[in-house]
Amino acid sequence: MTETLHLPEWTEIGQDTGLDPLAMVRPTEALYQRLVPGISTITLRLRYYAFFPWMLEQYARTIGHTSLEKFRVFQRRAEALYALIGVSNGYENGITGANWASRTLSEGGEAFNFADAAAPDAEIRYLKNKAGAYGAIYAGQMGEMGLVRAAEDHPIDIADERGREIAKAFSESVRDQEPLFLKVVERGTVTPEELEQLSVFKPSAISNGSDEQKLLRALLLGGFEKALATDGARNQTMRQLLELADQLGRRPRPEDAKWAWYDTQSEPGVLEADAEPLSLALWRLYHTNDLLRLAYEGMLKRALGVLALMPRRALTLTSLIEEVVAESELPETSWAEFQSETTQLASDLGEREFEEAISRSGGHDGVIQPDTLRAAVRLLAVVLSRAEEQSELVEHEFEPYGSTHFRSLATEKRFIDDRATAPAAEVLASVLKERVIKRHLWVAARKLRTQRAYTYLADVTDGELRFRSSFAATLSNPRLEQSLTFLTDAGLLDADGLTPGGRETLASA
Repeated sequence: MTETLHLPEWTEIGQDTGLDPLAMVRPTEALYQRLVPGISTITLRLRYYAFFPWMLEQYARTIGHTSLEKFRVFQRRAEALYALIGVSNGYENGITGANWASRTLSEGGEAFNFADAAAPDAEIRYLKNKAGAYGAIYAGQMGEMGLVRAAEDHPIDIADERGREIAKAFSESVRDQEPLFLKVVERGTVTPEELEQLSVFKPSAISNGSDEQKLLRALLLGGFEKALATDGARNQTMRQLLELADQLGRRPRPEDAKWAWYDTQSEPGVLEADAEPLSLALWRLYHTNDLLRLAYEGMLKRALGVLALMPRRALTLTSLIEEVVAESELPETSWAEFQSETTQLASDLGEREFEEAISRSGGHDGVIQPDTLRAAVRLLAVVLSRAEEQSELVEHEFEPYGSTHFRSLATEKRFIDDRATAPAAEVLASVLKERVIKRHLWVAARKLRTQRAYTYLADVTDGELRFRSSFAATLSNPRLEQSLTFLTDAGLLDADGLTPGGRETLASA
C-alpha cells in the first residue's frame, strides 16, 4: 500500500503521558486549541510558516515529481540545511534539528554533509520522524491557518492561496540567496562561507517593513481578505497579548496572561459552532479548569508523600485516606459551608497563592508537606465557587467530555455538589478515593494496556498501595509562550513590551 503525505491528524490533544497522572488535560487543551488555532506547543518560530510554503512551491517548480520518496529527500535536506543555518553565525532558539546541527558544526571542517543525516533511513538523523519537521509538527497547524492543503491527485501537500502569497513574499526576502539554497540542497553539503551567505534565511531575519512581515502579521492578527473560521479567536488572543504588553510596559510572560485574563468578570461572547470568537470568559474558563486539575494533583502528591513516609512505603487505601484526611484540618462543617467560607476568606486571586504552594512543593523526589494538601483542598473549594459563576459556560464547553473517560469542571462539580451537604472531611475522603487515587490507578492501567507504558506512581501489592515515585504538578501550557515568540518574530514585541509596529497595530484595531 502506498504511503501518502497529507495534513496529519497530529495534535498534542489526548496524548497520554506519565506527566498527566490523572489524565485530565484533554478538555483543557481542547479549549485552548480553539483559542489559539494554528499554533501548538512545538511550533516554535513564526518564519517556518513562510519557509514551508516557499519550500513546497520550490519543489513544485524545480522538481515537481509526485513521488513521496523524492519529495522527502528534498524536504528533509531543506530542513536539515535550515537547521544548520539557524544555529550558525549566532545560535537561534526554536530550530527543529538544532541539537544535530550544533554537533555537526562543532566538528568543524571545510564543508558539512547534511544529506546523510537527512536520509529517512539514516542511522544518525537530524530528526527521527520520517515526516520531518513539516509533516510531524507544522503541516497540521499550517493547514488550520489556510497555508497548505492536501493535493487531490498526488500524496504531496501544496501551498494554498495564503501560502502561495506568503511564499512569494518569502522568496522576495531571500531573493539573492534563493538559488544558492536550492543548489546546496541538491548537493547535500554546505561550506561555512555558504552558511554565512544564507543567514538571510534565519528565523530572526524577517525584514522590517517587508511584504513577508506584513503577511505574517496578517496571519496572526487578521488582514487577509478571505477570513477563515479559525482566524477570529487567534487574532483576538494576539491582540489581548499586545494589550497586556501595553499595560505591563514589558513583554508578558504566559503566567501574566493566564492570571490577568482569569481575574476578569467579562461576559462570554456568542459561542457559534463554526466560528467561536475569543472572549476573556473562555480564557477564564480554561484557567479555572486547569486549576481544578492542579488541585487534584496536589492531593495526589501529598498522598504519595504520606505513603513514602511509611516504614514499608505502603498502606491500604482506607488507611491512606484516613491519614491524608486527618492532616487536612478541615472544620466540622458541611462541604458547602467550608467552600463558602474558604471563598469569602480568600484574598483577591487567592487561587494564585494556593497554586504557588502546590507548584513549589517537591517534585519527583522532594518531600511533600501537609501544606500542599491544605492548599490543594482550599484551591478546590475556591475553584468550585468560581465554576458556579460560570455554570452555563462550564456545561456548554465541557459537556462533550462528560463520559467516564474524561474529567473536567463539569464532572467534578457534579460529583462534589451531590455530596455538598455531607461533612467536609467525608467529601474530601470521597474525592481522594474516587477522583484522585482510583483515577490514577485507572489511568496507569490504561496506559500499561494500550501503550506498554508503566506510569504507576503507586501500585497495588498484596492489597496495599505501595509508593513508587512522586511527580511535579504544574499548570498546563496554553500555547501562550509560542504566541508571544511569534509576536516577537513579527516585530510587534520586544523585551520592553510593544515595539512601534506593535503600538501602531494595537492602535489600528
